[in-house]
Amino acid sequence: MVNEIDLEIDLVEINDQVFLAVLEGDNEVPPVETDAFGDAIFFINGEGELEFEIIVVDIDNVTAAHIHLGQPGENGPVVATLFTGAFSTTDPNVPETLVTGVITDEDLQGPLAGQTVEALLAQMEAGNTYTNVNTTEFPGGEIRGQNEFVNP
Repeated sequence: MVNEIDLEIDLVEINDQVFLAVLEGDNEVPPVETDAFGDAIFFINGEGELEFEIIVVDIDNVTAAHIHLGQPGENGPVVATLFTGAFSTTDPNVPETLVTGVITDEDLQGPLAGQTVEALLAQMEAGNTYTNVNTTEFPGGEIRGQNEFVNP
């Protein structure tokens, strides 16, 4: 099943570096059967910072969301934590924002620890990263998507 979310991002604030991950259980390794889905968008904002928003639908007991290094079909190490805590959607038919934020050099971890956000962007541009959302039911990830360059 293909699900789509209409992203309400002010394109005036976005330059030409935009990445989108379509988050689905089928993208997990191994695939997960779930009704949950979502989108993660990453872009360079007007301040030159790497900003992000994760929007989810029909997901319960979220515990974390991360960016990982890895190609489609393979699991890889966490390089940035985007969310930790507890979250559940309130209406299974309505997209809800899980988290918004800005990734800084200090947020990088694992193989990218001590490097700059530009190193993360280089990995994203090369297609080497994915976004993963973890839940209590699926601690390894319930929905996942490759971070892909898009042209706004």
